[in-house]
Amino acid sequence: MLWLLLWLLPGTVFSFLTAQTIARGAEPVEVYIYGQQPTSAATEQTRWQRDLELRPSNTPSDVMRLSPGLIIGQHHGGGKADQILFRGFDSDHGTDFAVFIDGIPVNMVSHAHGQGYSDLHWLIPETIEKVEIYKGSYFAHLGDFATSGAMNIITKRRDKDSTLTLSGGSYNTQRYVGILSPPDGTLLRPYIAGEIYHNDGPFKDENNYIRYNLLTKFNLFSSASSNLNFLGTFFKTAWDASGEIPARSVRGGEIGRFGSFDPSEGGKS
Repeated sequence: MLWLLLWLLPGTVFSFLTAQTIARGAEPVEVYIYGQQPTSAATEQTRWQRDLELRPSNTPSDVMRLSPGLIIGQHHGGGKADQILFRGFDSDHGTDFAVFIDGIPVNMVSHAHGQGYSDLHWLIPETIEKVEIYKGSYFAHLGDFATSGAMNIITKRRDKDSTLTLSGGSYNTQRYVGILSPPDGTLLRPYIAGEIYHNDGPFKDENNYIRYNLLTKFNLFSSASSNLNFLGTFFKTAWDASGEIPARSVRGGEIGRFGSFDPSEGGKS
């Protein structure tokens, strides 16, 4: 055993000295990384697709919550446009918060429930590429509804693959999403997405909320400087709602917190 160690030791020492010589003689390598700082104010932000992937979204309300300082509420069974509170402003259902899809205004200028009513339940979260967020009333080009802020949601032109997603959860929640996205080179480059969503809610009387969504997008022309797309959407929903109940009736034990006096409330869109 001793003779084997004496035979290997000179080779090991020689290898160590050779490695040290090479390391000392090697020239240092300088690495430069250049980044472009976006020319935007602190009141303007963008949430990219990666942000959506890290925080899974099943409804458009989940997507809107990506904006710091924005609170979403729903008080009528799920079919009514969400209540928006942004940066301390109660923007109702869009009265003081402008919403755009691919630059197209969503707010209804005249509506019985309040000017600026903005219903986003027809949007499928998986079709969103990025979300542009504007805080404050500093952007004149966004119109008169952008008092507290605005949001522009950009939809995708295509996906890597066609997909089919099935999911479920509490309160008999069921969600089915199908996306058709053929490879490049296909005629008109179609992008088609459909969704079926059902939820009964936590109340004593079930919401029976059902929603059908369809989004179609065709890329008619594309170049380095311009694009021509066709966008079409279909939306249908129906639901029951437990409505509002007096606090005194709950305190008096006449009705439970999740009960209702008229479970036939609700609507269709």
